[in-house]
Formats: sequence, C-alpha cells, structure tokens
Amino acid sequence: MSYNRESHHRRSIRLKGCGYSQPGAYFVTSCTRHRLCLFRQVEGDALHPNAAGQMIERWFGALESKFHDVACDAFVCMPDHVHFM
Repeated sequence: MSYNRESHHRRSIRLKGCGYSQPGAYFVTSCTRHRLCLFRQVEGDALHPNAAGQMIERWFGALESKFHDVACDAFVCMPDHVHFM
C-alpha cells in the first residue's frame, strides 16, 4: 500500500517549537510493518524473544557505548513493537 495524502491522516504528537536535538528524556516507540509479530513469540502467558527480539535487546544494550551522548533508562520489547526511554 502506498502513501496517499488524501486518505492517510496522522496527527503529529511532536511538541511545537521543539527540535528534538536538545538534551532531554524521550519516549520512543517503534512498530513493525503491518504490526506483524516479529520480535517475540507468545506461549501461554509468557513472551519469549526470537532471534529478531534478541537482536533488538543486544542493540539496546549497545546504544550507550555507540552513542556517548545517549543514556538508556528503560526498554521493553513486545511481539510487534519496542518501547524505550
């Protein structure tokens, strides 16, 4: 499906006047395309990371060493999306 400006309307939740390049706390969410469950498998009441979920966890752990101006506080990887602060 290609982007259609007439039918795809999404309200921005960005703060007016904020360039997001300044120091501060940011809550980031990233979803998989079509919300496919690519990161974890659901088994009963538990979530188990698959290879892609394990890769996401490793990269989150490496962010502070790769980007020295980044401090990671919290992280959760769900089957179809990731949250981090």
